[in-house]
Amino acid sequence: MASSDKVIVDLDLDELFKQMNETSQVNAGLLKRATTIAARARRLDASEGKGTAKIEITEHWMRNGRLVYHVTSDDVEGEYGTSRAARRRTLRRAAGR
Repeated sequence: MASSDKVIVDLDLDELFKQMNETSQVNAGLLKRATTIAARARRLDASEGKGTAKIEITEHWMRNGRLVYHVTSDDVEGEYGTSRAARRRTLRRAAGR
């Protein structure tokens, strides 16, 4: 190949990122991780808390095209603590942080 013979590859990385996020493999991996976190949070709530927290998984799409799953709990007192309830940080601990 002569020095004047060049191959130019023009990649649209934003489009590639969007396409990857729409694949079933990425979706399944993210959902599996969210399900694992939710299961751990439920176990922590059952063993340390009242065991009554409603822990849910919801799917969200960010503006940049990224798929995310939110794991949420309705036990605000147990998550953040109050003068009457100890702070257990159930979701953060379930996520390993």
